[in-house]
Amino acid sequence: MKRKRITDNKHPVIILGLSVNALGVIRSITSIDVSCYGIFCDSSLEIARHTKHLTSTIRLSKNHSDDEILIALSRIRQKEDERRPVVIATADKYAHFISKNQEALQVHYEIRTPTKDIHDAFVDKRKTISICKQHGVLIPSSLSPESFTDIAEIGERLRFPLIVKPSNTFNVQFPGKNFVAKDLSLLKSFFIVHPDLILKTVIQEVVNSGDGRIVVAASYSNRKGNVEAVYTGRKIRQWQPDYGVTCFGVSENIPEIKRISYHFLNDIGYSGFAAMEFAEDKTTGRYYFLELNTRTYYHNQLFSDAGVDLTKVAYYEMCGMDFREYMPELIEKEDIYWIDILRDVLSFAVKWGRGEIGFFEWYTSVRKASSLAVFDPCDLKPFFYDIASVFSKGCKKFKSFIYKLVLMSL
Repeated sequence: MKRKRITDNKHPVIILGLSVNALGVIRSITSIDVSCYGIFCDSSLEIARHTKHLTSTIRLSKNHSDDEILIALSRIRQKEDERRPVVIATADKYAHFISKNQEALQVHYEIRTPTKDIHDAFVDKRKTISICKQHGVLIPSSLSPESFTDIAEIGERLRFPLIVKPSNTFNVQFPGKNFVAKDLSLLKSFFIVHPDLILKTVIQEVVNSGDGRIVVAASYSNRKGNVEAVYTGRKIRQWQPDYGVTCFGVSENIPEIKRISYHFLNDIGYSGFAAMEFAEDKTTGRYYFLELNTRTYYHNQLFSDAGVDLTKVAYYEMCGMDFREYMPELIEKEDIYWIDILRDVLSFAVKWGRGEIGFFEWYTSVRKASSLAVFDPCDLKPFFYDIASVFSKGCKKFKSFIYKLVLMSL
């Protein structure tokens, strides 16, 4: 079937946040010859600002306000002769900004975001637990302490290890992304050191899964709250190991996860991008919902390479076009491997140190990767800046690992 050409009157795209996540979005959008702009605030981490595909960028101040973002958006819109830009968030804080300001943004921009109530339900983990239970989505056993005396009772009712998470992504100053307690003494110690977090956390059983058994579902839903497309795959390795972002993953058609995703998102009338994670229990094979982020997914380049380019689906739909006319064969290809090489090296260094993986096992897996997070021979700057960013942090694990590799090669 011949693909229809997009019209000349193209809506420009503004990307909020220019980390690795944004690179896949930018490269997808500009492949159909659309003007793409970037807004960012961290010059050291947001490496996508160096891609040759961006028309221009605007840097925000470190502690920027919503008004500063609105002014930056307006400046870009004026450059494009007041054409309505499509705005896409690639980081949680920018998805939160769009949700808070959706009424004002809808006047001049094309956006897709769930209603504020639905967005807030996935920012607040206590509300997430509630909405999942209401719609029959399986989640790990979870409890929220209301006082220090509740800790011992929670330790008796739930099975260790337990993971402590901030109940609200934006309103809690939490030490790290989360905390894993292997026993009751460690759980108590955490709250002795951080007593102010007792009312601001959710304590959850850790599903017996880990690297290789964390399943992802990325989707896009239209203005009316209907799912247009879903990609599913697997996190093979993460940084940090077992609990972090994907650094090595693979596309995999998982019918049960697609079914859960379609039904859940359609039932709640979700609109926009959704980045969902599930843990597959090693013993039972059951899938437990972990989280949903209201933005594009970190390894979205894989979706495009696997034949489910959610970025283009979103762009066409937001511009009022039927994406099927431009993307007639939206069929997911399985066994497409994706890698974020620098972070995968870090992950391997840790897992190698633990004795969980050997060098040749890792090397053999890396050779399978055909979808790359950052490296592109026609767009090299982001890759070089990514290397510089990793080294500038003085990552001891990375340097130690490189030293060991050199010794092995002698």
